[in-house]
Amino acid sequence: MPLKVHEPLNAQIAQRIRARRLALGLTPADVAEALGVSFQQLQKYESGVNRISAGQLYTLANLLDVSIDFFFQNGDVDQLLCSGIDQDLARSNQSAHLIQAYYAIPPAKVSGSVLRFLCSLNDTKKQ
Repeated sequence: MPLKVHEPLNAQIAQRIRARRLALGLTPADVAEALGVSFQQLQKYESGVNRISAGQLYTLANLLDVSIDFFFQNGDVDQLLCSGIDQDLARSNQSAHLIQAYYAIPPAKVSGSVLRFLCSLNDTKKQ
């Protein structure tokens, strides 16, 4: 069986799609409709079961208001807030609301202070 070297990259792209969608408060149905795919197909993209085409990735980047390179940047998306976040916690609705509130903070300087404060509560460091 040949080695599938792109699987980690596909998983990273899937994780970033879901994280950004949650951060913007978009429902899976909203994103699926914009892509012209079913809700189930979007779930497969976000879970990494199915790969997403270059054209759909371009559409997603525009919809999610990010550049294409957002999906390919180094680093774990769960470390956007703090290191050491439990995977189940990162996927919860409460976490999604926290991320949405964080991204709604206008000046970068203030949001950075909020991030440092939250991380200090758990003695973690921003990665």
